Amino acid sequence: MRICDYLNADRIDLNLDRGNKAEVLRRLVVKLADSVAFDHPETLLREVMRREAVMSTGVGDGVAIPHAAADGLAAPSIAVGVAPGGVDFAALDGKPVHVIFLLVGSRDSPEVQLKALARIARLTRHGELVTGLRAARSPEEALAVIEREDSREDELAPPVIPSP
Repeated sequence: MRICDYLNADRIDLNLDRGNKAEVLRRLVVKLADSVAFDHPETLLREVMRREAVMSTGVGDGVAIPHAAADGLAAPSIAVGVAPGGVDFAALDGKPVHVIFLLVGSRDSPEVQLKALARIARLTRHGELVTGLRAARSPEEALAVIEREDSREDELAPPVIPSP
């Protein structure tokens, strides 16, 4: 699975400094909803915020991976935001979040959403992705950074050994 299959430059915002966590998430939800022609962004935002109320998706090292499931999506969709000055996400390490991957999956295929979530978590563990996204000057440049790291991760993945 490659996250680039669920993302395009129209869903990348490199200027998310204005606002608190809820406002930043609203901007990303609207950007994603507009891109995939999702008719009810307010419902999607409620689902994302409900998940945030359970536990912050600020995973540490300046990264947050908010996620939710929605009806009416054929495949997962991802939006990416960069907040150069940082946003208080109540992250696990207590530090501000600078890179946000919003993942919305289909209620009909939660396993695909979980795979995408795991893939994003693996990719963001490599400092190169976060550093590259923070340095990007355009959504296209940010997408190129993600594509490079997405491909690199494939190269670094351990081989699958079939069981006997």
